[in-house]
Amino acid sequence: MIHKITHLHLLLLFCGSLFVFMGSMPSAQSEAEDTYYYARMVEQGDWPEMFHGHHLLYLPAARMANHLVTALGYEGRSVSVLIAVSMISAAIAICLMFTLLGRTKWPFVAAMFFSYGFLRYGMAAEIYAPAIALSLAALLSAQRGRLCWSALLSAMALLLHLVCLPAAMVAIPLLYVLTQQSRKAVLHIVVVVLAVAAVYGLVAIGTGFVLFPDELVVRGSLVQPNTWLKAMFAFGQNILSGNFLFSMPSVAGRLEGLFPYHMLQEELFMGCNSPAWISWFAPLSFVVAGVVLIWMVVIAARRFSELPPLGWAGVAWFVGSCAMAMWFEPANPEMWIFAIPSLWLVLGLAWKFGQLRWLPVAAASLLAIHNFAGGMLLVRNAEGDYCSRKAAWIVEQATSDDLVLVADSHSFSTYLQYWSSARIEDMKFQGLEDWNSMQKDVPGKIFVYSDVVDLLPAVARRDPQSVDQLRKVGDTLGPGLVRVYEDGFGVIYEWRGDE
Repeated sequence: MIHKITHLHLLLLFCGSLFVFMGSMPSAQSEAEDTYYYARMVEQGDWPEMFHGHHLLYLPAARMANHLVTALGYEGRSVSVLIAVSMISAAIAICLMFTLLGRTKWPFVAAMFFSYGFLRYGMAAEIYAPAIALSLAALLSAQRGRLCWSALLSAMALLLHLVCLPAAMVAIPLLYVLTQQSRKAVLHIVVVVLAVAAVYGLVAIGTGFVLFPDELVVRGSLVQPNTWLKAMFAFGQNILSGNFLFSMPSVAGRLEGLFPYHMLQEELFMGCNSPAWISWFAPLSFVVAGVVLIWMVVIAARRFSELPPLGWAGVAWFVGSCAMAMWFEPANPEMWIFAIPSLWLVLGLAWKFGQLRWLPVAAASLLAIHNFAGGMLLVRNAEGDYCSRKAAWIVEQATSDDLVLVADSHSFSTYLQYWSSARIEDMKFQGLEDWNSMQKDVPGKIFVYSDVVDLLPAVARRDPQSVDQLRKVGDTLGPGLVRVYEDGFGVIYEWRGDE
């Protein structure tokens, strides 16, 4: 029997995926670190700031999408538009994977959908879902021998994010070579390189690039065992959510020790506000799902020698994505998201249905159960949203004439910048000279979060020079600070100078 995929199948799958995304929408968006940075840039950023060296055209494309829906009558904020773009892109990616694997391999498509990294970031104002959709579309075009489309879509994927490099420049050329189309492999590489280089060149001439400040990011050496352990945690978080671990105080404390340079206060707060039953149910679902997944991977691995060319292209994509994550930031779960589609593509193509037909179905089901209970349920709880709760007083009280100083996570400072009308300064990247300059032209009040003068542990462990600068700022501010608000997150001061 031929299991043909029809347009109706794809339409139903697309609509069903969107329905699940809309029904699972988290209250806390700050888990995706750059959400509010992107949303603010789409609304307020100057054009020269829109072109980032790693994801050149994401922000310009996002701004165009926001302008389009605004022209059609939308009156809300851009963050909702970017989330909608991600959900649509993720639903398209599911349809593309379904087309690549075929109807009989639907459990592996479901497993990709319910992998925590894909599920969570399919509902975030982030780059990952659109980039994955473009990468899968390029791979499907190459499988069908459509060189023009594979090159065009690959170039678009790379212009959206350079982390698509393994898919666009390794997996697809390899697929062409393995299917005796070496000429197409060469043409694909040449066309993609020329197209991407041309766009980068035009942007460089016209506006130049910007880069996110990452002076305080501490990366471990690849020869350190801890680096590989952190990488395993980061990759594992994309398959089976570990959010529930923060609901267990003893485990949460050990995670703080394992990731001393990471700002985990958001996760810790989320865990403290999770339902009590999570701390016993989620570990159980995690273990059961993990055992079934490992069992399935072991069985599939025995048949890797029988992989078709598309499967070996998937292996190249997976290995390349893992290598990029290890090289750039192995402890960051977001870096591992691009390994998800290639993983399930390879497993799906390696799997031969026989007596264990139920095993992939069980794996996908357990992924869904655990990642909703031990992952999504925690970020859906508005009471556990660290950023919105800590920012609430400033968002309500501070005006556009005011200045607010903070030294918390990137997520928190960008949340404040997006939702508050006040001028927000992240003092982790500032020194005394900057402070002396910024205080001169403030018509209103100057509010200071206590983390500027009493550093958060993860901040205090980072780059010694930046930490020393921040301590000097805190010492200078100290005598002029007056307490105006206090809650469980700390104190908010008003700086009144020499009064």
